[in-house]
Amino acid sequence: MNRLITPNPVVVVPVHRQKPTADEQLSLRQCHRLLGHYPIRIVHPEGLELSEYHRLLPSAKSLPVPNSWMASIQDYNRMMINPAFFRKLDCFTHLLIHEPDAIVLSDKLLDWCRQPYDYIGAPWFDGFHQANPESPIIPGGNSGFSLIRIAAIRNILRSGYRWIPISLIARELKKKALWRPNNLRSSFLLKTLGVAGQMRGAHLVLEENFDLFLCRHIPYADPTFAIAPPEIAIAFSWEVNPKTCYKLNRAMLPFGIHAWARYDRLFVEQLLAK
Repeated sequence: MNRLITPNPVVVVPVHRQKPTADEQLSLRQCHRLLGHYPIRIVHPEGLELSEYHRLLPSAKSLPVPNSWMASIQDYNRMMINPAFFRKLDCFTHLLIHEPDAIVLSDKLLDWCRQPYDYIGAPWFDGFHQANPESPIIPGGNSGFSLIRIAAIRNILRSGYRWIPISLIARELKKKALWRPNNLRSSFLLKTLGVAGQMRGAHLVLEENFDLFLCRHIPYADPTFAIAPPEIAIAFSWEVNPKTCYKLNRAMLPFGIHAWARYDRLFVEQLLAK
């Protein structure tokens, strides 16, 4: 991306329930207070009643998606790597994912958009949600409060880059006894899964969280996809191990925190009260 271009980010708040919890209400009020001057889109299944969310985010606009895109956690993860979803946002340069359980702590969105990264998420620790204070930090980042450069992800997701090798697909078919030489069913399955093994078909078969897909599969297929390293991302957002993150970030707060009420809530509340 040409860094001379003024960033034009959008804040996306994905919701699937009619009413936010008390903690989510606090988070969304803060989102409006600090980021309400940016475009905000409430992404939701068609037909969901949004009056409670519009009360908390009065400047936000509704962005309905097919119910099947958010029918389950797996469907949501597939939506987030679906090229059709990003086409709905192609007038913006960056997507800030602000899940309702995240909290933003400052207005540094444009500063982060100017950083040379295609994806920034809260640093992971070994063990992920089961990590302990001694767990080492590992590359990648949680997507609950994260930033994606839209052009970069769109270019990859509509490409023929392969994230599942064709040899692995054939091996899996053999294991499941679906493969028969010169069998029309086998040929059809191989062709279908072969397309799904490309980036443009990944949303059809994804079985894991989309942030794992972004951080592990996309760099394998396209090493130019730039993911912020942990020493940079620690200033962007936190999730697990907030005390450790606070130390690693030189006793400074990040731009935002995902699942702020879930991990060491008392410590996080003390920080937010400062």
